[in-house]
Amino acid sequence: MKLFPVGPSALKPLPEVAMRILAGAVAAGSAFAGFHLLSLFLPVELPFRWFWLRSLALAICLVPAWLMLEPPSGRAGFRRAELLLLSACAVLLPFVLVAAGSGLAGPFLGPDIAFWAGALLLAALAEEIQFRGFLQDLFSIRGMKLPGIVVSGVLFSFVHMNNPSAGLLSTLNIFLFGVLLSMLRVRTGGLAAPAILHWLWNSVTGIVLGLNVSGLELPSLFKPSGGLPWGGFGPEESPILTVCLALLCAAFVFGIDSAGPISAAGRVASRKHGAALDDSPDENGGGRGDPPGDLRSAVRESHSWFFYPGLPRT
Repeated sequence: MKLFPVGPSALKPLPEVAMRILAGAVAAGSAFAGFHLLSLFLPVELPFRWFWLRSLALAICLVPAWLMLEPPSGRAGFRRAELLLLSACAVLLPFVLVAAGSGLAGPFLGPDIAFWAGALLLAALAEEIQFRGFLQDLFSIRGMKLPGIVVSGVLFSFVHMNNPSAGLLSTLNIFLFGVLLSMLRVRTGGLAAPAILHWLWNSVTGIVLGLNVSGLELPSLFKPSGGLPWGGFGPEESPILTVCLALLCAAFVFGIDSAGPISAAGRVASRKHGAALDDSPDENGGGRGDPPGDLRSAVRESHSWFFYPGLPRT
């Protein structure tokens, strides 16, 4: 096997690589200009001003560069709402129970609650455009989703490392949360579901329960009155979240499928028809090596989810 293939096939990725380099350059230049332009208008006394400058500048200025890329997943679609509901319940319910068990004081009503609910929605949209939008597509080279999911998750955790009380476990959890949001985008066909889940996490833990969000304390309806099993970074540094996110990510890869989980019998049948799917059409419109009917669709969808290029995109 040649380690450095030479020939026309070796040159095929070059136009795509060049487009991605161009998109990255456009994004960097426009974001830099947008950051300094917005700094002229945002008031100095605005809480977390640097965060808003970064988020708004990147979200607004990355959109043109993002549209230059061919997305391996949908941008604005929203299907399979049950996946959003399952993810939200899995990550939020344990912390609602822990907070309620420790005791909650309140409610404390005030105008800041509505303001921060809206602000967190804008922040979630901005970060989803940055990480699950532009960066995920930028690194999903030749239609393979896995590199984009992993790299965007790493960068997502990296930007939170400077938050107060950040540590190793919080960084791991934010990476896993980023991976989950990326998978949710792939499975639901757009950024709506990950943006909603991101906003729900920040709002329920921060504004409703009064827990720190990534090391930041926000105005809230309730305040915990007892001790909590995590530190100043908030529930994002809890091993409970690590387990929940790991199980959810595993379920998305191995169990949850848009065509349904492939059973053991289905896997045996697919092996009988050949591991490599032949795309030459048969009389039913499928590949000659494909299993018939719904099983064919399930096998194709499963292979596509395992990030093989050249198969139908979800």
